[in-house]
Amino acid sequence: MAHGPALVIALPFLGAFVCGWMGSRRIGFARWGAVGTAAIHAFIALSLLSRVTRNGPLTYATGGWPAPLGIEVRVDILGAVVLTLLGCGATLILLFAQSHEPAELGRQAERWYWPLCLTLLGGMSGLVIAKDLFNLFVMAEICSIAACGIISVDSRPAALEASFKYLLLSAVGSGAVLLATAMLYSVTGYLDMDAISRALPAAAASFPRVTMGALALYLVGFGLKAALFPLHVWLPDAHSAAPSASSALLSGLVVKVYVVALARIGYQVWGPDLLWRSPAPYVMFWFSAGAMFFGSIVAIAQRDIKRLLAYSTIAQMGYIFFGLSLRSENAVAGALLHVFNHAVMKVCLFLAAGAMIARTGKRDLAGLSGIARSMPLTTAAFTIGALAMIGVPGTNGFISKWYVALGALDLGRPLYAVLVVASSLLSGAYYLPFVISAYFGPDPGHPRGREGPPAELAPIVILAAVCVLTGFLPRFPLQHMLEVAKSFFALR
Repeated sequence: MAHGPALVIALPFLGAFVCGWMGSRRIGFARWGAVGTAAIHAFIALSLLSRVTRNGPLTYATGGWPAPLGIEVRVDILGAVVLTLLGCGATLILLFAQSHEPAELGRQAERWYWPLCLTLLGGMSGLVIAKDLFNLFVMAEICSIAACGIISVDSRPAALEASFKYLLLSAVGSGAVLLATAMLYSVTGYLDMDAISRALPAAAASFPRVTMGALALYLVGFGLKAALFPLHVWLPDAHSAAPSASSALLSGLVVKVYVVALARIGYQVWGPDLLWRSPAPYVMFWFSAGAMFFGSIVAIAQRDIKRLLAYSTIAQMGYIFFGLSLRSENAVAGALLHVFNHAVMKVCLFLAAGAMIARTGKRDLAGLSGIARSMPLTTAAFTIGALAMIGVPGTNGFISKWYVALGALDLGRPLYAVLVVASSLLSGAYYLPFVISAYFGPDPGHPRGREGPPAELAPIVILAAVCVLTGFLPRFPLQHMLEVAKSFFALR
């Protein structure tokens, strides 16, 4: 598939146009057209992953003009794995949404929902394989605007307020990224990542303040978009007020692509040697350590299930940035693996929570007491996702946290490993009480729900199964992430 790198970006945008055009005429076409587009995207991503695994990174010059004069996209192992995650994850989320969101949104809002989701998928795909910094910024902007749309499409005041807050803060992050890109261009003369990486050591020696300022701006810009503590203030409202499928997209997929972008800038553009001569990894370390504990402590106090999951995301993003801040191949591999694992876990949890809310009309934890009696499969899937978030052995969450802790031990810092374990125990303090209440708690007396239709239930069960499967058989994507981490540290 010679044009696969272009198709994986263009296809969702084309699908968004077609679904938007047909949505006002036949809304059913828009629903299933969005699911079909995401499924084809997943197929292309899987074919690219197979090709890259066999033959190495794939570079595609748009219009036949190679870099640095032209625009190139590059699908390496990291990009191929994340593209596969985006395609498969979006397919399951949109399959859930086509039977769930019509009742939650209403027809007028729904006709815009499917094009926005596909636009978001196209922006995320472009972001993870962009090879030049300006197009990285452009794709980040597309993601931000589409993400605001899938929040505000729910016309409730809380959703509109959350969307506006996200728009303002995301604009600040975008401004920081654009300014950083301009600063790098001014001292290197390039936008292509490879060309900048070759020119950056000399530029850093001649213009240390400019290059240091650019790195700081990238950390703030993408850290804000990825909800790195203390830049997370937009996330709890946005993820809890959005429609259920939107919450899954935002928490499971959207924040992850900004982590990938920041990892590329830090390790592929700056390189490990130059990166660790700056304060950026140390700042990231303290921010991420704060995130692991702040997110968990605040989550314990939540009584709304979607806000609990939102604050849990802040804590889990802390693990990812914590691993990236350590100069260890195992820690970085664990962080990148947690990008994949957390996406699977959190999409499963948000979809299961959305199904519970839809069937019972309750969002508070007390109101969902005893829910396992009427929704056993959904509750079982939620339980598996919760155990994976805690990091219980036999789940995928254990594997990625293990590698982050192993990386800390590689550096001779056992206290760092203790931080990972302690934060995981805090996760149990807010997930386990709800799970116990769901199975053994009293019936609160409201009409009980029942399992959703197959199109709604199947994605939840599949995701829960993946949490267990990749816990017992972690070869994919662990092997790929170890390879990516090794390639990062081989750069000098």
